Amino acid sequence: MKILGWPGELLSRLHREVFSANGWRDALRVLESDLESLGKSTEGEFLSIGEKLQDFYQRAGDISKISSTVAQLMSGEELGTAIGGFHNVVERMKRLEGESRRNAKTLRDLLENLVHLNQQVDGFGKTIQHLRVLCVSTKIENARLEDQNTGFEGLADEVGKLSLEIENRCIQLLASSDSLSQLIGQILAKVLDLETAQQTQARIVFDKTMSSLESLLEKHGQSARGAGEISTRYEAVSKRIGEIVSAMQFHDITRQRIEHVQQALAGLGPHERPAGNGERQTVGGFLFGSIRLQPKGTGKDLRLAADVCHLQIAQLNYAREELVSAVKNILDNLNALADLVAEMAQETSKMAGAADETGQSFLTGVEAGISSVTSALKAYGEADRELSLAMGSVGSMLGEMSGHTGNIEGIGEKIKRIALNATVKACHIGEEGATLGVLAEAIHQLSVETRQRTENASEALRSITSASESLCSAFNADGTDKGGELALVGESLRTQLQTLQDVNQGIVSLLTQMNQDGCRLSGNIRKTIAEVGVHRQVDQVICNVASGLDELVAFMRPKGPADDQAEGAERMKALEATYTMQGEREIHQSLFNLKTNSAEKPHRNPVNPLMAGMMEKEKTDNEPDKADQEDLGDNFELF
Repeated sequence: MKILGWPGELLSRLHREVFSANGWRDALRVLESDLESLGKSTEGEFLSIGEKLQDFYQRAGDISKISSTVAQLMSGEELGTAIGGFHNVVERMKRLEGESRRNAKTLRDLLENLVHLNQQVDGFGKTIQHLRVLCVSTKIENARLEDQNTGFEGLADEVGKLSLEIENRCIQLLASSDSLSQLIGQILAKVLDLETAQQTQARIVFDKTMSSLESLLEKHGQSARGAGEISTRYEAVSKRIGEIVSAMQFHDITRQRIEHVQQALAGLGPHERPAGNGERQTVGGFLFGSIRLQPKGTGKDLRLAADVCHLQIAQLNYAREELVSAVKNILDNLNALADLVAEMAQETSKMAGAADETGQSFLTGVEAGISSVTSALKAYGEADRELSLAMGSVGSMLGEMSGHTGNIEGIGEKIKRIALNATVKACHIGEEGATLGVLAEAIHQLSVETRQRTENASEALRSITSASESLCSAFNADGTDKGGELALVGESLRTQLQTLQDVNQGIVSLLTQMNQDGCRLSGNIRKTIAEVGVHRQVDQVICNVASGLDELVAFMRPKGPADDQAEGAERMKALEATYTMQGEREIHQSLFNLKTNSAEKPHRNPVNPLMAGMMEKEKTDNEPDKADQEDLGDNFELF
């Protein structure tokens, strides 16, 4: 209840009224009632503020945890796994390229061996011609001897048959060699096409894909550091709000001070005590706690009442200043926290947009790269199966050509035997068969040359057979497993891509949630700041009560005896004994003790008035938490 409409109203009213014991006491009861109403009305609002701050504390902590999760997701573990998987695929592709190069070299060597074989086979053409000449010459010379049983007739027939056999064998061998050369040429062309058209392209795609992944990893690393910093800052915000909640105990200190003022004012009024007959009787004097004072002398009661009221004005003003300053400090810090939370929400919004855009951009490129690589692997598998089938045909041809090796070696043995028979028969004939002896020697010499040629051709065939069998074996060994292996590689790539997409989507989702939660938290803090009016109410009521007490003092002091400060202090010792807080004693001493300046007020920490209310001595450290200041930035001066 406001008893003053304008300054001096109460004093004017008191002077107009007939002076009695009830005039100023009635005014005190009204002022005391105002203080009591103030305590009750502010209690609920402070509890509401405390509940909201506790909610803000929890929500800031939750956002900090989400940010930590984002930082962990962005730490690169999944990306590192994917990059490791891609490196494995690159190594597999390198092995495939190495196999392809080795196969191409083997195929080229085969073609060179076939060329060498053809050269050796072509050399049999002269052997065939020589055999035919020797066949004809032997028959002519044998006829000249006029049917002597020399045996050269049969020898000539064998030479003729051998020339035909060699000719047929060469035709067959050259045909097989040409077919094999053509088939191997086709296989080599496919291998080279695969290497140039598929593997080279796959490597290019792989290089781009790996570059995209490494760039994404780098960007995620930067974002992870940013998310970690935001997490630390939200953690600091939560801690600061927790400190504000703890500092809200200052309200209890202020409430106790106001109650002590109420008790002091009540002590100036009439009191009752039990009478002997079981009833209560009104007694005079003043009651401060358990101490009763009964001033003697005209006006001394008014002088004492004036001193008490003057002291309560100081106590109320100090309590008012402390509470108003503390609440304003809370609101200023909450406002700064709201700004910081809004700033961090904006940062997370940008991070979410960047993560979404970057992730989609890079992952789209990675997906395209994986599709290209998978297609290349599929094409390689299909080409490998085709090559395996083609090498099966090569194996069949080699089986046929290996039979030619024995035939060629048989030719060498046959011509050797014919040469030996010719030499023997020539010796039997003697001088008459001198010409046949020359022919026999020629057959022998041709036999030596032919055997050397057959050995060279056989060696070439064996080299071709060995190399081809090794190549066929390699194709068949890889062909049975390579298709499945390449399919697994492709599936692994798709799985890793899906993992990356899931992780990126999770990051974007969490960052979006952080942004939304931060915006709501900042908005709720600002709304709470706007709704807080308890400090204005306390300021208004206490100023009103202090003004009323001041007018009462102005009314009562002239009516009491004059005395010095020492006498006033002596009278007020009873009131000093009722104090429970050091601050109250300091106010008392500043007014009534000579050792302190009456204008001085108790020391208050200029940095942290809130924390003063948490301790009996109302003292705190003058240095703020440096680590937390760094977490929150340069615009914070917290508790």
